[in-house]
Amino acid sequence: MKFKMTINGHHVLVDAGQLEILTDVLAGAEHLTESHVGNNLGSQGYQNAFVPVIKPVTTHEIFVVSPVNQDYIDTVKLTMRINNNLSKNS
Repeated sequence: MKFKMTINGHHVLVDAGQLEILTDVLAGAEHLTESHVGNNLGSQGYQNAFVPVIKPVTTHEIFVVSPVNQDYIDTVKLTMRINNNLSKNS
């Protein structure tokens, strides 16, 4: 089974082993982000309402994963080959 990961708007297909490696790599990493503190109470962002913070990475905040059926992957690859062959014959 493959998994579709969405990273920065790109869909990437990975198997279970690759997914496990990615989550292991991110374990213990830190996430530079912002925290809302209220209007004119922060140092950045809209109406100075945010301050920078560093917190532990939570993988579901970094990427989205969903299972993809192998039949779907095979169908997409077959369609790509057919379209490629049609464009060569045109």
